[in-house]
Amino acid sequence: GAKAAQASLIVDPGTPLGMGSPGMTRGAPEEIGLVGRPPTGHVQWDDAATMDTAAMMEDLLDEICSAVSTKRILVKPFFQDLDRNNENTVTQYQMGSVLSQNVGLDLTSQQRQLLFEAFAKKDVHGNPTNRFDYKAFVKRVDAVETA
Repeated sequence: GAKAAQASLIVDPGTPLGMGSPGMTRGAPEEIGLVGRPPTGHVQWDDAATMDTAAMMEDLLDEICSAVSTKRILVKPFFQDLDRNNENTVTQYQMGSVLSQNVGLDLTSQQRQLLFEAFAKKDVHGNPTNRFDYKAFVKRVDAVETA
């Protein structure tokens, strides 16, 4: 009984993190363990596929931070222009459009998907929606917003 309830979730090495893995929580990178260490008992980081995904996400966010900093641009206004209802969210297509046209990043479809899933807006039940939470994203990549 009690020991079974405390068992750790072990991610199947063939399943990439955030690609619909059963039992995996999606959200901001901090919430799903892509930044720093995951909450105790959720994921064993011995899994090579998970480490690769976490490293890819960190590299991607570092690349975006660098581009934003080097070009001295504010990312938030580009998203706000597309957010007609002021919900701090945009579609996946709009997210990709801002990053390619305004930030000048040529992301692969895998990178766009990874980024979208990491920052997917959650509904009242904590489930990911089809909207990109640009407010959380901007806090992570724009030094002006984190200060």
